[in-house]
Amino acid sequence: MKQAICYTIFGCPKCQSVMRYLNKKDVDFEEVNIMEQPERANEVENVVGEIVTPVLIVGSKAVVGDDLGGIERILFGSGDLK
Repeated sequence: MKQAICYTIFGCPKCQSVMRYLNKKDVDFEEVNIMEQPERANEVENVVGEIVTPVLIVGSKAVVGDDLGGIERILFGSGDLK
């Protein structure tokens, strides 16, 4: 099973929406608040080409923003996480 990492910042409604969705679906994920851990912002930039939030990364796949359909696909449609 691949690790899901959700990159967030404080005060971001879309970040909160994504985390609520992940919790509702009982997904085990790591939250990385890039305001608290700025040294990890480069992880987002390396995958999506810029520093934005929210970003959910699962293995080599990423979803930018609160596209819950896209999140559903990378989590459950690909078989990466169950």
